[in-house]
Amino acid sequence: MKKFKYSARNHQGELIKGVIYGFDKEECFVQLRTNNLYPVRLKQILLAREGLFNLSKTIKYAEMSIFCKQFSALIRAGIAIPQALKILRDQKGSPLLKKIIYDLLESLEQGQSLYQGVHRYEERLPQFFSPLIRAGEMTNSLDVVLEDLGIYYHQVDQFRKQISQLLVYPFILLISTLGVICFLFLKIIPDFHQIYSSLNAEMPLLTHCLMTISYNLSLYIKNYLIGCSVCVFSLSYIWKYLNKQNWFNQLQYLLPFWGSLRKKLLTARLARTLSLLLENGLEVLQAIELSRGSAGVLIDQFLIQTITRLRQGVSLTESLQMTHFFPEIFLEMTKVGEEAGVLGKMLAKVAGIFEEDTRGRIEKFVTVFEPILLMTLAIVVGLIVFAIMLPMFDLIKLF
Repeated sequence: MKKFKYSARNHQGELIKGVIYGFDKEECFVQLRTNNLYPVRLKQILLAREGLFNLSKTIKYAEMSIFCKQFSALIRAGIAIPQALKILRDQKGSPLLKKIIYDLLESLEQGQSLYQGVHRYEERLPQFFSPLIRAGEMTNSLDVVLEDLGIYYHQVDQFRKQISQLLVYPFILLISTLGVICFLFLKIIPDFHQIYSSLNAEMPLLTHCLMTISYNLSLYIKNYLIGCSVCVFSLSYIWKYLNKQNWFNQLQYLLPFWGSLRKKLLTARLARTLSLLLENGLEVLQAIELSRGSAGVLIDQFLIQTITRLRQGVSLTESLQMTHFFPEIFLEMTKVGEEAGVLGKMLAKVAGIFEEDTRGRIEKFVTVFEPILLMTLAIVVGLIVFAIMLPMFDLIKLF
């Protein structure tokens, strides 16, 4: 959800200012009108994490998983919520989480509900924590909701870590090789250039090109570093901008390997999210509305279409089929779950299947990519060394 600052007038004409949360301006307008307020001004508050630099802090999934599980266990043990929060406050954790717990205790002492305290930190907490806390309080099943949230955050965190671990070795290998190449250009090649120049050795074209690159790199190293930094930040900004465009997202799904991988990855995320929400008592329509923003811009558009069709009386499976986007197995298991009344459990199984498939695909890609990367880097480094040594062979022949 996005955060908006508003100015509105009530029936008496009084100007009221405040903050409201919604997926877009239209939704916020509807919320204000529902509360008998007439919007005068509505402006989105951009969080630091939505800009180019990620300066805003959020609690990590791993830490939130532990917090939710411990909180659930304390409530089930019969400990009152304020006392449970005091116990959790004294545990080891990030300063941000401790600050949130302190503020939650203050809000509870002032007679507010747990949800009202949590809602103020919605942008700092992982997704779905705030609305599910509200659902748990309304249905008197806060311990169950917290346990499910703990499991959900743990699953998401583990999946991310497994994917990261698969990509760590190729990344380290690539960075190490680039470091070796830079060392050759900045330290080794200049030394050989001085030796060859002092001996008036004739340099082949390949060697001459490398010497020229090395000389320019040494001379303008600061300019190159600044240029590279600007390029990285510019590309990062452009990538974030393009990812918000529908045409760019559609283009990504058409790519041979990345398209199907991305589709299954985001479908798994959507299925996992819907499963969590449905298993904690939310209606299908509410669950889909809350799921917006969890699986990319394009899927958000499909979810908006699905919400419209559901309100018209179309079933969930048929609504999703009309998008012509989701994999067949996802649609089939959704249909079975919908007909059997176990939609949440079926979606959890779909998420597990797609996550396992995605993990396997990435693992196979890395298995193939590693030797190709090694061979490419070996050829590049070998070519540089060969070019450096070429004049040396000619000098040896002279002697």
